Amino acid sequence: DLSDGITYEQAKERLNALGLYAEVESAIYHDTIAKGYVISQKEAPGTMARHKDIIHLTVSRGQEPSGMPDFINLTKLQAIERAAGLPITLEFEEVFDPEVRKGLVLEQSAIKDSRIEPGMTVLLTISKGSENVMVKVPVLTGETEEEADRILREANLRMETSQRNSDTVPEGQVISQRPSAGTEVKEDSIVDVVISLGPKIKRTKVPDVTGILHADAIAALRNVKLQNSFTEEYSDTVAEGLVISQSPVQDTEVDEDTVVNLVISLGPETVSVPSVTNLIQSEASTILSNAGLKMTYTESFSDTVAMGYVISQSPGVGASVAKGSTVSVVISKGPEDAEEIVYKELKIVVPYSDIPTDTFTVSMAYELDGERTESKVIEATKDPNGTEYTTIVSMPAGSTWYLYINNSQAPLQQGRIQ
Repeated sequence: DLSDGITYEQAKERLNALGLYAEVESAIYHDTIAKGYVISQKEAPGTMARHKDIIHLTVSRGQEPSGMPDFINLTKLQAIERAAGLPITLEFEEVFDPEVRKGLVLEQSAIKDSRIEPGMTVLLTISKGSENVMVKVPVLTGETEEEADRILREANLRMETSQRNSDTVPEGQVISQRPSAGTEVKEDSIVDVVISLGPKIKRTKVPDVTGILHADAIAALRNVKLQNSFTEEYSDTVAEGLVISQSPVQDTEVDEDTVVNLVISLGPETVSVPSVTNLIQSEASTILSNAGLKMTYTESFSDTVAMGYVISQSPGVGASVAKGSTVSVVISKGPEDAEEIVYKELKIVVPYSDIPTDTFTVSMAYELDGERTESKVIEATKDPNGTEYTTIVSMPAGSTWYLYINNSQAPLQQGRIQ
């Protein structure tokens, strides 16, 4: 219960302590309860309320005045506040008066302390100040719109604004004023003020810079007041250093200083040619394919390189060539007078579970007619998405083959080619 002889402020403190808020729903005159004390509450004591609910209070304005208030020398707002709660209606008029400061009540139609008749209208006359008071227009250039308005109001002047672009005056500040600063004008005169919109944003069209050198593209963009950024990528069709593409594209209309994104060619992607000499043809093909290269071959007799193995290659080891290029190899047919050996392809499959390391080496050997031939060691890495290592090799028919992992002494797999 908040109507037990406490002030509104005390009631608010009590409610705040309970996580509730107080609000004055009405303020009325009361013959026995002093001004500022709680008369009653809308929500009855004991009613359940939620956290942060508002409790509405009726607060006393004290005893009702017995006569008409004195409004003389009050502002219009102060007069309205003083009349609040009285059964009267205020009306206002304005007149020039050199004796009373502008904005203050100089006369009221019902005199102070006279009897108040419920529903009566009281006319208050407010001074407009001297009819011929002259003031100097203050300096406004460079001020913000809000500050210019404040300065003019303090000088009893009014402001009207317009806007325009300016390359020199920041946005929101005064470019010019009329009348100019120092001009004498009557109070309440209007001062026209021009507010800056900042620099006018100019538009331009994006030129076509594809197919030209990066430096030339930058110059072309700067000529139309555009910026640039760039990335680089390989291209099989656009020469190194030339623009592959641009965004925005040609003839797009944009603001000046817009960034045009360029893609610059690195030329064809190059790879280093690996060594495949002395490898079985199938191994050579696999290694070149893994390097992004193609292989073609011719055959030639050789007294020193076993049949089916690479005698030579072109381009040579370490040469830098475009990805997708072709490497030509010469495959040995063995000695010219040697008995022809038939080679058969063999698919090798090794489960990753049989290989102890993620990176490993693979080597092959075969024995035929009592002679053992070793293959070149190949380095490989487990495919994270796979479960086994697979390759295809060529071996002489009738030979016994051996597979070694990580240069092991004993072969991991072996077999015979029929």
